[in-house]
Amino acid sequence: MVLTATWMVTGFRRQLPGSTLNPRGQLITMTASDPNSLLARGGGNATSSGVLFQSSVASYFGAAMLAEKNIDRFSDLTGAMPVVVRMETEAPVDDILVETNAGGFIFVQAKTRVEFSTGPASPFAKTIEQFVRQWLVCAAGSGDRQWNRPLDQARDRIVLAVGPASSNGIKADLKRALEAKRAQATAPLPQDQQAALDRLTSTIDGIWRTSSATPPTAKILPR
Repeated sequence: MVLTATWMVTGFRRQLPGSTLNPRGQLITMTASDPNSLLARGGGNATSSGVLFQSSVASYFGAAMLAEKNIDRFSDLTGAMPVVVRMETEAPVDDILVETNAGGFIFVQAKTRVEFSTGPASPFAKTIEQFVRQWLVCAAGSGDRQWNRPLDQARDRIVLAVGPASSNGIKADLKRALEAKRAQATAPLPQDQQAALDRLTSTIDGIWRTSSATPPTAKILPR
């Protein structure tokens, strides 16, 4: 899923009525320390603009949490309110982790500017590699970290949040193509959107085959 964001804070938690704060509920800023090779490998050398953009995206979820408002950025994810917002987490998609009152998780990678290049060293391909690792970690997870359990399309999301200077192929064509897929639209996609979707699925397939002994099924990666 692609989310175009131009929105600003650090990780925090809203205490739900009747609940008590415990160590898991404290506001946490984390980096990876688990030896599991599929987990996050520590924070990158983000620029100051990248840090500000990441904080601005997190602030959208933080504002919704404090106002006790549902997340309104996903047309197909209704009735979900943030209850925990964390940054720089141990998850493979590690910039922002949002837990919702529906028991769902939103994993966000925030990039100020991304070009639609699929070369192995490109920021886009590196982000997709994180997405693949996120799926695999969750699929094999025991739930001991809360978020590391099989992903549920009804309540979980993996998001690439991009700034306005990013490629139109990502922030417009790919975004609309993925929205159409999630809506199960039957009409053929416009040429530019189909080309963007094909580029994404090809990138996922290539990275998946180098990360897992089992290739992605048609249900996981529809063509």
